Amino acid sequence: MSLISALLLASLASATEIYRHVDSHGNIGFSDQPRANAERVDITPISNRYRFQVRRVHDGDTVILGNGESVRLLNINAPEVESGVSVAEPQGQAARDWLRQQIGNGPVWLRFDVERRDKYDRRLAHVFLENDRHLNLELLQQGLASLTIHPPNLLYADAMQQAEQQAKAAKIGIWNGQDYPLRQAKSELPTSERRGWQRWRITVDSIRETRNDIWLMAGDNLSLRISKQNRHLFADLNSYLGRQLEVTGWLSRRGNEAFILVRHPSVITSSD
Repeated sequence: MSLISALLLASLASATEIYRHVDSHGNIGFSDQPRANAERVDITPISNRYRFQVRRVHDGDTVILGNGESVRLLNINAPEVESGVSVAEPQGQAARDWLRQQIGNGPVWLRFDVERRDKYDRRLAHVFLENDRHLNLELLQQGLASLTIHPPNLLYADAMQQAEQQAKAAKIGIWNGQDYPLRQAKSELPTSERRGWQRWRITVDSIRETRNDIWLMAGDNLSLRISKQNRHLFADLNSYLGRQLEVTGWLSRRGNEAFILVRHPSVITSSD
């Protein structure tokens, strides 16, 4: 099915019945009105997905399509594998090997969200197999990736949070406590030498605002930066005060201060 035809189907999806017809020149069209020699089309959720052949799996969260385009699995992050631009991280090869095994030589179906490409011009998508298996979600269930929701892309957010919680409770993959230990912000000073995805335990003791951001302050060592554009996604931020929290993400620095950019509340969990 061509992309144009798929988009037309999506625009007609609210209709009671959809009909497919072929004209005398072999052109395929769709309509919500029956006509001679037209056949009824069964519209299912998979109509929002587009079929692509995969050339290869680059790592645990990136595949290369047959046309050479890169697809970044949306809202997850798998550890890096050794390459010319990255250093191997724990569980990175396991994530890539698992994804290779699931896809094999078959095609995949891509489901897009609000943002279809990232700043590197890679496609952003949820990746499915023909049997409806959601590989983004399953990587989370296996503990081979972390949840990194990027608003406004919130499709499947609840199910993916549950999948990550299952892996975390089972202490598998990146949650085994050894490869990515839970660090204490009060006793381990965050430094720029610490790279990659990390886990930190903090206690929020104050909240302050700047022009564009809200900052959850955890003493002098570490803070959480929340864009005001995403404030509506969070519950009452005052509920974090005085509580021990676990936060996951990447360290950044602003002057002498270390912080983690938090786009979605799913990366903050209670550690009381």
